Amino acid sequence: MKTKKDDRISAFFYAQHGKIGEDTTERMEFMDIEYNGQRRALIVRLDAEVDHHSAAQIRESVDAQFLRTKANHIIFDFSSLQFMDSSGIGLIMGRYRLIRPLDGKIVLAGVSEQLDRLMSLSGIYK
Repeated sequence: MKTKKDDRISAFFYAQHGKIGEDTTERMEFMDIEYNGQRRALIVRLDAEVDHHSAAQIRESVDAQFLRTKANHIIFDFSSLQFMDSSGIGLIMGRYRLIRPLDGKIVLAGVSEQLDRLMSLSGIYK
């Protein structure tokens, strides 16, 4: 059920970023965020490093795009990632908490062996 607050949030993001639901691509310092309207999925391509310095900016950008596009799924592409610490795990888990009530999915793509080991040890695959 949509609330007045949802309408205000939608109006704010429309004014800031354009029409809700249209395909978009946004390039930022640490990542590219692409929205696929047909699949209702955000595709977040992370570059270089995700650490406590970059995680806050990434989180804010992904959350803003998530609210603007009303995506149901988030795909994190780690194929260009060189380093990630526990801040990255927190980033993924926080986005999972946003998606879970929508019956959406978080997909992790391009996971290296080292990153896979970090994910396994953290219990994120459970």
